[in-house]
Amino acid sequence: MEVSFLQKYLSIGSCRGLAPTLLGCVPEGKPDLIYVTSLFTWAWKPVHEAVRFYRRLYPDAELWLGGPYATLLPNHAEQSGAKVHKGLFNEVEDLMPAYELIPKWDGSIILSSRGCIRRCSFCAVPVLEGGLNRVKGSIKHLVWPNHTRVILWDNNILGATNWRSVMDELYEIGKKVDFNQGLDARLIDDEVAERLSHLRMKTVRIAYDERSMRKSVQKAIEKLSARGIKKRKILCYAMYNFDDDPQDLLDRIRDLLNWGVVAYPMRYQPMLELPYALEKNTYIAPKWDKKHLEIVAKLRRIIGFAGTFPPYKALVDRFNKVKSFDELLYPLTKPRKKPKLSKSQMTLEMKLVKMKPIERQKPRWGGKLDWMRSLSSQQSP
Repeated sequence: MEVSFLQKYLSIGSCRGLAPTLLGCVPEGKPDLIYVTSLFTWAWKPVHEAVRFYRRLYPDAELWLGGPYATLLPNHAEQSGAKVHKGLFNEVEDLMPAYELIPKWDGSIILSSRGCIRRCSFCAVPVLEGGLNRVKGSIKHLVWPNHTRVILWDNNILGATNWRSVMDELYEIGKKVDFNQGLDARLIDDEVAERLSHLRMKTVRIAYDERSMRKSVQKAIEKLSARGIKKRKILCYAMYNFDDDPQDLLDRIRDLLNWGVVAYPMRYQPMLELPYALEKNTYIAPKWDKKHLEIVAKLRRIIGFAGTFPPYKALVDRFNKVKSFDELLYPLTKPRKKPKLSKSQMTLEMKLVKMKPIERQKPRWGGKLDWMRSLSSQQSP
């Protein structure tokens, strides 16, 4: 297969996560080689559908399946009928994605480095990409001119040796910047905070995954704030359902709200352990139970905003008053029942509410019904 075909249809991963019937993913001609990518392990079903689709369409083509799912669960991925490629695909690491295939997309996705300097026990990056590697000296050639955003997918860009040169180029380019995978709060010092303050960033993402990070996270927030980055722009992930318990998560969220930043609870989901890796939100950690996991989910919907807990004063006060998540969702005392009133004690508004539904359906100006007459008719014996 020609390199031009590879660049046009495969380097962007344009079929990633999309329905296999999408016509934009059907190339003209007859390819000799087809690559199908994957994302999270629990999103494997559409991937298998895509493999079967292209197998039917091009039965003579060599078909490979790669990506995180295929790398982490190769035996299960083989059941799709494709050959499995584990790890990174070196041939496309420094190619410009085929953004012309998706003209409505506005963001140049770039990996200025691969891997990570850390080996967190909950993270799949060490298996997927290993330690820090493939550090790029420049990223300018990977920025699409028509895009207004640059999206960095580095796992830990501050742990890479090129972070200063990357930030210099981002400042020079002048486009909006999104460190989508987050920044390591433990590595945010005065210099990092100063450089970040000069970039066009809508949100600064960091993480507070365990209590041992408390001082580092608080220090990072203070340094970012001191350089003029508004605390409301700082989004902090708080992982739960791992080695923690509900009280641990509550304490971390309370910390974040009191520090003035947005808290984003993120449920841990195994990507290597079967059968949990194949179905999202099926894993329950030893110190958690279904009830408390559901409470967190409900709180994110009821008192949160788009799944987050912003540092609104009322919300901060509420978190500071309670001792457990149960108290946040369920009041400590039951509300008092309102006493029943006699007709003579009822106000006019109360009497209107007590009227029969059929008499309250039409407004006075919309028909023959007159609310005063309706009220008097109810009062008459």
